[in-house]
Parts: sequence; structure tokens; C-alpha cells
Amino acid sequence: MGATLNVVTSYFAGIDYRGDQLQINPHMPKQWEKISFNMLFKGVKFSFEVTQDTITIVTDKDTEVQFIGKDLPLTANQEIELTY
Repeated sequence: MGATLNVVTSYFAGIDYRGDQLQINPHMPKQWEKISFNMLFKGVKFSFEVTQDTITIVTDKDTEVQFIGKDLPLTANQEIELTY
């Protein structure tokens, strides 16, 4: 079961947590409407909602991620919606 969840978050939602910073590059299956999940990474709580063409992110602390190869600062408790 754990491997299945890893495929969903790592490949379909595009969240790579192997480095010092989250890297995000979604690949949603055309048959899926959205994926919603939370994760804790380096002491920061992240909330994600991924659809066919957008990703919404909320964090509990100021942080930075890479979104499709570009650095993206995130402000605590401020929802950001990105198009990909």
C-alpha cells in the first residue's frame, strides 16, 4: 500500500522530496479529477490539491519549493494556485 501512495504523490502529483527542497512537476492521469493530500517535509506542513491543470499549495511556515524547475517562495498560511 505504501508504494501505491508513493506513486500517487511522487509521480502523479509530481512531488519529489529526495533533496533539500521539494520539487514539484505534476503528471496527472487524464482520467483523474484531483488528488488532495498533506505531507510533512523538513518541519513544514504542506497541503496539496492537484487537478488536470492546477496545483494548490498551502504551508504552515514560510518556505521555498521548485515548481517545474523554478524557485517558488511560499508564505505561511497563504494559498497559492499554480497552472502547469
